[in-house]
This record gives sequence, structure tokens and C-alpha cells, in this order.
Amino acid sequence: MSREYPHFYRVTSLLGLIGAVAAYPLVILAVIQSPWFDLFSNALSDLGRYSNYPGNVYFNAGLILSGLLTSVFAISLIVSVKSISLETWKYTLLIATVSLIAIGLFPEDLGALHLVPSVTFFASLPLTILIYGTINLYSGRKAVGVEALILSSACIGVWTADWSWSGVAIQELITSIIGSYWIVKVIASLSH
Repeated sequence: MSREYPHFYRVTSLLGLIGAVAAYPLVILAVIQSPWFDLFSNALSDLGRYSNYPGNVYFNAGLILSGLLTSVFAISLIVSVKSISLETWKYTLLIATVSLIAIGLFPEDLGALHLVPSVTFFASLPLTILIYGTINLYSGRKAVGVEALILSSACIGVWTADWSWSGVAIQELITSIIGSYWIVKVIASLSH
């Protein structure tokens, strides 16, 4: 990782690690405050609707917090890491993290203002992992590359499978967990 700014990188990596998991406790609080919520018939974003007070506060704050912290990490990659294996995917990571902030800032009640960042997040996250995996595979880091390609494929598969339920919360949750796991793995691998 960046040898020029080791303290800067340690701090931003820690923020990235916290950001990768920060939303989950707040989403759980939102679910607790929302007895009507059903994983099989809702989207996670339903928890952020204005009418879902106080659950919406927890949900939207969790997304914003997670997005801000992981955005700091993504920006730190852009400014401090000069590596061919990082030059392409770090920008799509920043797009994903900023989209996560926007999902929390613009609840589902706002229509397209919410839909655009939501679709962008759930498309750019697997794309980021795919790019990262492909670059690592071709640069000789086969195990890292194959794992990332499997994770990306799992994200895509979750969205393209024909499920028996009507909601998308499960697909969103699985994609988010995969993304969080991947961020933690990336930070761990860059620390060596």
C-alpha cells in the first residue's frame, strides 16, 4: 500500500472497514422498528420511506454513514495508490459508495431521485468486484482474482435468478453482504 503516507492509509483503511459494516446494526434497528417489513415482499429501501418513522432515520443514517466512510477509503485509493491493479476499479468503487450515500439521502418516496442511485449502487458494486477480479487474475494473483470473480458472479446471479418471492430485499441484502466481505478482503490484502 502507500509507503508515502502510511498513517493516512491506516486511518482511511480503518474507516473503510467500519464503513463496510456500519449500516448493518442500523438496518437491524430499522427492521425492529418496522413490524410490517417482510424480506420476501419488500425492498430494503422501504425501510427508508418517510412514513416509516423512526425506522427510516436508522435506515437512511446507516446507508449515509456507510457510504461516507467507504467513500473516504475509495478516495484514499485514488489519491495514494499507484498500481495498475487498482487504477480502474477504484473509480467504480467510488461510484458505488457515493450511490449508497444518495440512496440514504433520497428515500424511496422521491421516485427517480432514489431509483437512479439504487440501481447504480447495485450495478456498480458487482462491476467493481468483476473488474478487480479480472485485473488480479491477469496480473498473476489468481486466487484473489478467482475469488473476486466468484463473488461478482454471485451478485449477478442473485439478481438474474427467478425467485418465488416478489420483493428484492433478499437480493439487496446478499449483494450488500458480498460487497462488505469483499471490501474487508481488499483492505486486508492491501495492508500487506
